Amino acid sequence: MRSLFTHLFLPVAALLALSLAFFSCKPDKETGTPPSISIEDGKEYMSQSGDEAFIYVKSSADWTLTLSYDGETAEWASLTAYSGSGNSGSQLLTCKANPKETERAVTLTVTDCYGSASLDVFQKGTASEQPASSRTGTPTASPKWLELPATSASDGMDFYHHPMTVDGKKTRNYSYYYDYSARIAVWVAYPLNSVLIGGTGKRSNAWAVDPLMPVSDQAVITSGNYRGLYGMNRGHQIPSADRYRPVANKETFYGTNMTPQLGSFNSGVWAKLEDRVRAWAKACDTLYVVTGCVIEPRYGVASDNNGKSVVSPGAYYKAVLRYNPSGTFGHAGYNACAIYLEHNADNANRAVNSSMAMSIRELERITGVDFFVNLPSVVGASMAETIETEDPKKLSYWW
Repeated sequence: MRSLFTHLFLPVAALLALSLAFFSCKPDKETGTPPSISIEDGKEYMSQSGDEAFIYVKSSADWTLTLSYDGETAEWASLTAYSGSGNSGSQLLTCKANPKETERAVTLTVTDCYGSASLDVFQKGTASEQPASSRTGTPTASPKWLELPATSASDGMDFYHHPMTVDGKKTRNYSYYYDYSARIAVWVAYPLNSVLIGGTGKRSNAWAVDPLMPVSDQAVITSGNYRGLYGMNRGHQIPSADRYRPVANKETFYGTNMTPQLGSFNSGVWAKLEDRVRAWAKACDTLYVVTGCVIEPRYGVASDNNGKSVVSPGAYYKAVLRYNPSGTFGHAGYNACAIYLEHNADNANRAVNSSMAMSIRELERITGVDFFVNLPSVVGASMAETIETEDPKKLSYWW
């Protein structure tokens, strides 16, 4: 009799325990709230030599913590606990010394049955994050990347590049061509696709000075918008949402990536155009993007936080080169499209459609910039001419 009871009762008890465990974690939309995770004040940026910080989890259920590394394959951070129940009190996050020049980041994600939340923690590299004491750019661009326009050794501007690491491999975040007298980049160029965007991510708002050049050469806009011109925003050239890996996103907030841009224009037609460009990128192998501005005739002159002059451009543009070898459209897998917008309030509410599109050759005529200068070496001069003179209004892919 005892044996029969044991054989019948214990399996039932085990199933009952599993059921209770399941239902105890079943989300209750009336009372349950997603978890949260935070770090002690001032510890978002850990020291290069190795550091520790307390992490705090708030949850109303059982939770787990996971760590993912931006641009790294080695596990250089650890926690005292990776799971728990309810509010955690403090968990100790420990980071090993960073042997590299560049900073790195780890994303901590807490998950329970009501949802998840993430926290990015950065660790400094051996190189100082302070601006350079002298200009580190070059008069011309030596890389043969497809997104790059032509550069000249005689125009007084310099070429700069910020790299990033994706899945342990070094690649390019973005490059720019800098006008020291205007204190803005005349163009910013970068490759774009779903992998390079980096998933769901989030905006860092980590406004900072660019470590590649002296402060005197760049706009300092770390503590608020430009001054002296009404309604100006800090307008990204490579958008924050085009780079969602933590370190790469931070670099989009350098003053060298910004221009004084009308707020209505920035949040209106320009934001719509940025969304459209990301949609194009996600639908192909790679989209090579040039975002730029036309300085003269200028909209006006603003001031940075330190009172230095910064030119607000008179117009903006985007030139994109799409590559998709398996696509229906294209010449050797490539098409191109350009859009040019005068910088004014009248354009702020425009819809982004084929009416504003033009060929790359037409944009070159307007701006004087030679776009995708390395394309002929990939597809040949004749094919490159076809790609750059094609009218994008007639291609359904774009619209």
